[in-house]
Amino acid sequence: MSNMITTSAASDYVLEQMILPSISEIILFMNITEDGTLTVNKFNQAGADYFQLSGDKDDIITEQGLPSELVRALVERGQYALEHSEVSQTFQIEFGNSQLIDGTLFMLDDEKQFMLIATDQKERVRHEQESRQYDEMIEALLDGSEDAIVIQDMNGTIEKVNNCFENVFGWVEADIVGQGLPFIPEFLKEELLMIMVKARLGERIDRFETKLQRKNGSRIDVSMTINPVNHTNIIVTISDKSYEKDLEKRLEKNEALYQMITENSRDLISVISLDGVVTYASPSYKQVLGFSASAIEGHWYYNLIHKDDLPGFHKQLLALVTGQASLKYEMRIRHAQGHWIWIEVEGALASFYENHKQVVISGRDIRERKHLESKLTQMAYHDPLTELPNVRLLHDRIEVALTQAVGLEQMIAVVALDCDKFKQINDTMGHDVGDELLKGIARRLQQSVRANDTVARIGGDEFILLIPGLETKDEALEVVEACMEELKKTWQIGEHSFKTTSSMGVSYYPTDGTKVKQLIKNADLALYEAKKNPEMNYQVFAEIK
Repeated sequence: MSNMITTSAASDYVLEQMILPSISEIILFMNITEDGTLTVNKFNQAGADYFQLSGDKDDIITEQGLPSELVRALVERGQYALEHSEVSQTFQIEFGNSQLIDGTLFMLDDEKQFMLIATDQKERVRHEQESRQYDEMIEALLDGSEDAIVIQDMNGTIEKVNNCFENVFGWVEADIVGQGLPFIPEFLKEELLMIMVKARLGERIDRFETKLQRKNGSRIDVSMTINPVNHTNIIVTISDKSYEKDLEKRLEKNEALYQMITENSRDLISVISLDGVVTYASPSYKQVLGFSASAIEGHWYYNLIHKDDLPGFHKQLLALVTGQASLKYEMRIRHAQGHWIWIEVEGALASFYENHKQVVISGRDIRERKHLESKLTQMAYHDPLTELPNVRLLHDRIEVALTQAVGLEQMIAVVALDCDKFKQINDTMGHDVGDELLKGIARRLQQSVRANDTVARIGGDEFILLIPGLETKDEALEVVEACMEELKKTWQIGEHSFKTTSSMGVSYYPTDGTKVKQLIKNADLALYEAKKNPEMNYQVFAEIK
C-alpha cells in the first residue's frame, strides 16, 4: 500500500517520523460493494474506542455498528473508487454529537477491500498547529541564517535552499530544486562525490574547506559542513571562511534538522515562553556553560541570570513583549561550575501558531570584550606603575565621601604625602630602583590604611590618602602615624639597601574645606609646611601658624 501513496516533502516526513508514531489513529478495514453494502472486518483499538465497537478486532462488524452519516460517506466514496479506480480519497465529516473526523479512504489491492485512517478534530487541530509551528521555525532558521544552506535528499537532489544561498551563489530556488548541486567546479566533483557517499552512509563531514563556483562563474572560498539527517536528508551548510558562522535563529522543534544547523554555532540559542520557561536550548549550552540542553529546558531562564542583572533583563524583555523596544542586553549568566560568564543577548518575538507567542533569544560570549573594557577602565582610572587610583578616580571618591559625610554628619581627612629625597634616590640608584620604590611605597601604604580608605598616586612621588567616615580627627592621625612607621622601614631593592622618610600634610572636612579641590590644596599646603621642618613628619592644615 505504501507504494500507492505519494511521498511528502522532507520537512513533513521528518515531522511524521518524530511526532506521528506517538499518535493513535482510527483504522478500519472494510468491504464495500457496488450495491452499497459495508462490512467492517478489522479495526484497531483506537477504532474500537472511538466508535464503541464491541467484539474482537478480527470480528466482522456490520454497518449498524457505525454512525449512519459515516456509513453513507464511506459507501459513497467506496462506490466512487470502485467506479473510477480512485486509490485514495480524503474527506471530513461531522456526525453524532458534534463529532468531527478527518479521514482518508484507501482502496487496497483487492478492489472491494478498503482501509479508513481517521483522526478526530482535536488531533487534526493539534497536527496543524504543530506543523505550522515547525514550518515557521524552520523557515525562520533558514531565511535568517548568515550561512548558505542546502537541503538534499539522499540521492543528492536539492529540495530547498535558503535566501543566503541565493544571495551568495546567484541561483534562485526555483531554478535548482530537483537538480544536483550546481556550484561544484569540475576539479572538485570526484572528491565531493566520495564525500557525499560517506554522508549517505551516515557520516558527518565537518568544515571541509574548498572553493565553490557562483552562477556567474566566479569562485568563493568556503567551509562546508555536511550532515545526514535520519537517513532521509542531507543538510549542507556553507560558510564564507572570512567570517564565523552565526546561527542565532528561531526555535525549531523539528529537533534533528534544527540541531544539524545550530550545532556549528557557539551562540546560546534558546526559546522561552512569555512567563520565562525555556522550551528549547541549543547544544551550544553544553560547550559554553557546561549545561546540557535537557538541564535547561523546562526551567526558568531567569535562574541562569546574575541577580544584579535580572531587573534590567526583565525590563527589556517586557519592552520587547509589549512592542515598545527591541531586546539587546549585556548580562552575566551562570556556568555549571558556579562562575559567571558575560554574554550579550538579542531577542525577537515569534508567533509559532495562533495566540501562542514565544521569545527567541540568542546569546554571544563577550568575555574577551569585557576583559578589554576592564583593562581600558583600569588605564583610565588607575596609575599604570602602582595600579593605585589616579587623580580622576580620587576626585570621584572624595565627592562620594563628601556626600556621605554630609548625610551622616561625619568628617573626612585628605592626606598629601611624598618621599623625602626621592629625586636623589632616583638619580643615584637609577630609575628602575625609583620605580620599584614607588611600587613599594604603594604597597606599604595600602597595608597601613583601613579597608575603606583610598590610596592614590597623583604623580612622581606624590600620593594622597582619603580617610572617610571619621568621628574624631585622632582617627585619621592614627592612620597617618601607621603609614609613617611603615615607610621608615628599610628598603631592599636589588643590591640596594636603604631607608627613607616621608612628609605628610592633613586637611579635614568640614573645618579645612568643603570642596574636593580645596581639601587637596590645603593638604598640599600642610605638606609644604611639614617639609620645612626636618623634625616634623606631618602637619595639620589648621595648625599652620
